[in-house]
Amino acid sequence: MLIFAAIAVAAFIIAAGSFLFGHDIDHDVDHDVGHDAGAGEGTISIFSTKVIATMLMGFGAAGAIARYYGLGYPASSAIGVGFGVVLAAIARSRLA
Repeated sequence: MLIFAAIAVAAFIIAAGSFLFGHDIDHDVDHDVGHDAGAGEGTISIFSTKVIATMLMGFGAAGAIARYYGLGYPASSAIGVGFGVVLAAIARSRLA
């Protein structure tokens, strides 16, 4: 359980730093494109620091909870990956 909790805490620190100091949104606009092409909306990559840190937080937290309730490491890891992917998808859709 300690491994999963350590992953969650480390990912939280990375995510907090990214939210405070990072800029993952791309605001580059080509001037040949008309202004009605969504130029004001930024995009965020699935590989951004915020999305990856959110995925790792979900993985660590869900894995630690699963281990607390007595599941083995493979089952806890599977639950952690599933929950992490869901949180990363939510984070990506909310940040974009």
